This record gives sequence, structure tokens and C-alpha cells, in this order.
Amino acid sequence: MHKVSVIIPIYNVEELLPKCLNSVINQTYKDLEIICVNDCSPDRCGEILKEYARNDSRIKVINREQNGGLSAARNTGLDAATGEYIYFIDSDDWIDLDYIEKMVEAAIQSNVEIVLNTSVKVYDNSTMTPINESHFSERTYDDVSNVFINAEEGILNILWNTWAHLWKKDFLDRINAGFPEGYIVEDVYFQAITYVHVNNIYVIRESCYNYRKRNFNISSILRVSAIHHFIKVMNKVIDYYENNNIKEDCKIRLIAPELIQDLSGQAGQLIELRQYFLRIQSRVKNNRNLYTNSELKYYNDIINNRPEAFINYRKLNMIELCRENLQKTKESS
Repeated sequence: MHKVSVIIPIYNVEELLPKCLNSVINQTYKDLEIICVNDCSPDRCGEILKEYARNDSRIKVINREQNGGLSAARNTGLDAATGEYIYFIDSDDWIDLDYIEKMVEAAIQSNVEIVLNTSVKVYDNSTMTPINESHFSERTYDDVSNVFINAEEGILNILWNTWAHLWKKDFLDRINAGFPEGYIVEDVYFQAITYVHVNNIYVIRESCYNYRKRNFNISSILRVSAIHHFIKVMNKVIDYYENNNIKEDCKIRLIAPELIQDLSGQAGQLIELRQYFLRIQSRVKNNRNLYTNSELKYYNDIINNRPEAFINYRKLNMIELCRENLQKTKESS
């Protein structure tokens, strides 16, 4: 058996926590170290964790002295982990009972540092009805299973939620991986600094992660000023690449769709985005083939302070989609 450290950051989820914990302790894969990080939760989470820890010796509860947010809680769990593999799960979600078993089987079979599982179900928290049964993003390789994909090309081009991955612990230790504290969109950073160190990751579509879509969570806060947070974390990614001499001709996709928005009337965010785009000029130049013509047009328009950047992008993107659909029709006929 290969021990898996399951890290669960916990804050203000007393009604949802038992379902998450039950899905972990009842996994078909039993060699688990379940690290529950209580990030100064003001509700009954601490009492619930004590009760579960009394009944299952695999549960290790860590009570943080100061609330630090999701990244800090995950880093605390990562520092305490002793397993061969690391798995992160959010405390308001749950996993199918054979989820970890399938992930470990894939990791052993493929002998890679990172396994990605694209099987995700999204539920409306108020009704608990499925919203969809696929993914958050169209860029998830959801049409493939049990295959290797190029990790460099996959950065910011596939599902970037940390909980969709199983990570080898010695790999994370070797590259000194951690989450950026004080930032939102921390999963993007973690993926971007880990994928760049490996050649391939292994993708499966087995068992399922069950994501609870809540009205008042980080994702909701993020949508209010998503581009601002995304630019901040992408600049931190570039800091990491520069500090670790990550070469500029790596196949790294850094113009993410989350950055392409209509910024008319948002002068501050337009300035932030332009500064970021200017910073990555040489990296884009060396990897132009990773982007569509519409993305490159938007990129150049922002750099040249053209206010019609988003309109130009939408027009060209529509043309590209039409051409793509026409080509698919020809190939199928």
C-alpha cells in the first residue's frame, strides 16, 4: 500500500463537514492519513472534528492559531503530511467511495508525479440537483481517459482545480511547492508551478468529485473582480518562473481565457492587464502557436491601448469558430 495524505482545510462548514468526512473515511482505499486543518472556524467544526478523530485513528486534527485562509490551511496540511501521495479536498464537497483508489491505481500504473481526474459533478447547494456532470471549463480534456498529456502545454489549458489531482509528495517537496497566501485563484498558481517541472501528467476519467456550488463562497467573491485576482496570481507565477530560471521557450500558455474580458470603463484593470501582457512579451513570442489568432489579437490590442480590444476579439473568435465547425462538418461527411 502507498499511504495517501488527504488534506482538508476547514472553515465555517459545520452543516456540510460530516458528508465530506464520511466520503473520505469510507474510501475503499484504506491507507490514508486524513489531515483536517481547522482554520479558526467560528462554528462547531472543531467539535465535529474531535468526535470523528476519536472514532478514526487516521484522522489528524490541526488547529491553526490564526485564520489564514484556504492557502494557509493547505500549506499547514502539506507541512504535516507524511504520505507518499497528497490529495486535497474542499470541506464542503465530497468524493465517490472509490475515488482515491482509482487515483492511486492510475499513479502507480503511469509512474508520473501528477494524476488528473476530469470526472466532476456540480450540484446546486440549495436543491442538491446536478447542474452538470462534466467540468468547470471547456479546456479539460474531458474526451480522453487513461492517457498521458504534455504537461507544459496543459498549463492553464485544462481543469485547474487542485482537488482534481493526486500529487506525489516527494515531487512537491523537491520543487518546494506551496500555495500563495493572501491570494485568490491559488489553484492556478499551484498548477502552473508544478506542471512546468514535469514532462507528462496522466489523465483519467474515473469515479467522481462532487462539487457543491454555494452562493457565498470564494468563487462568488472571485467573480466580482475576477480579472484583478487572476492578474495578481499570474504575476506571481511569472515571479516563480523568473526566480527558478524556467526557460522562456517552454510551451507555457499564459494568456488564459479568464483574462479576456470587456474592460471598457475599468481603467485600473486595463492598466494592470497591459502591464502583465508587457511583462510576458518574450514568453508569448516564443510560444505563439499555443494561442488562437483572436487571443493574440486581443493581447496586441491591449498592449497598444486599443479600447476596441474585446470587440475585435469577439469578431475574430466568431470567425474562427465558424471555420472550425465547417471543418468538422466536412470531416464527418
